[in-house]
Amino acid sequence: MPRLAELALIVTGVAPPSDGGGGRFIQMKDLDPERRQLVRRSVPTAGRATPVERGDVLLPSRGDRTLAIRPDSELLGAFPSLDIYLVRPDEGRLDPDYLAAFLSLPQVGAALRTSTAGASLPRIPKEALSDLEVPTPPLQRQRAIGGLAACARTQALLATRLRNAEARLAAAHLASAFQNIEA
Repeated sequence: MPRLAELALIVTGVAPPSDGGGGRFIQMKDLDPERRQLVRRSVPTAGRATPVERGDVLLPSRGDRTLAIRPDSELLGAFPSLDIYLVRPDEGRLDPDYLAAFLSLPQVGAALRTSTAGASLPRIPKEALSDLEVPTPPLQRQRAIGGLAACARTQALLATRLRNAEARLAAAHLASAFQNIEA
């Protein structure tokens, strides 16, 4: 089975400069579209600074959950910060949605976390990610699996947004009901 480093470019994010500017930076919280607030700083000059492209996969390098995501349009062109790995698969060999689904499997996350170092928020070493063996069925099968996973992620996101909207609507109705009570 090939290692991930044989199938993809793996880049460690960069620290955002301290001054403001036109560069956008993705922090771990920004992987959740409901919590996203990209930081704006100067465009990084580090050689490894790599802006996010459409076929990329983003993976937090820290934490107890390993949830890889495919970037949406808001993240394209932004730079991953130090706590995020950018994985750019060779799309002739590895489908990005398939890779995101594979990296999000609980057993893959558990395997990556066994090699973590650090105290309160352990960090997955780049070597562990590079050495990760990735099953590579034919691309057509990868695309089918990746498409199914992408649909499941979209459904979960829409369900969360619907629950949040319903809760806001219920709270607004309740507040309105109390406003109409005559003293």
